[in-house]
Amino acid sequence: MAHFVSTANVGNLQCLGFETDAHVACGTGAFPTTDDIAQVPANGATVSNVFARVNTAPTAGQSYKVDVVESDPAGISPVTPTVIKTCTIAVATTTCTDVSSTTVAAGHYLQVQITNQGGAPNKAFRVSFRW
Repeated sequence: MAHFVSTANVGNLQCLGFETDAHVACGTGAFPTTDDIAQVPANGATVSNVFARVNTAPTAGQSYKVDVVESDPAGISPVTPTVIKTCTIAVATTTCTDVSSTTVAAGHYLQVQITNQGGAPNKAFRVSFRW
């Protein structure tokens, strides 16, 4: 299981900490020094069963988009970070899921990025998935 979390309020387009409580600008490059990166183990992995939770439900016209993003530190494929899983926490709810499966290559990086939509305020998040 992969666990990403921030118990503090996450800003728009920030990434959650991987197995540590953090919210940071999403790390980039071949060897980022931020706490938001999960490196895929040898033989690759299958990412599935995303479950996301926000501490307070969005109100009318607001939502939170939760993206699991894959990138290749060697800059080969995908060259730029690519969303491989997504779900949306809608009005008056606090959770969302994506139960589909996606295969990722060994050594690639995974991150979880939050998008505050419709003026949704910064809130705390927990996201987990199987890999």
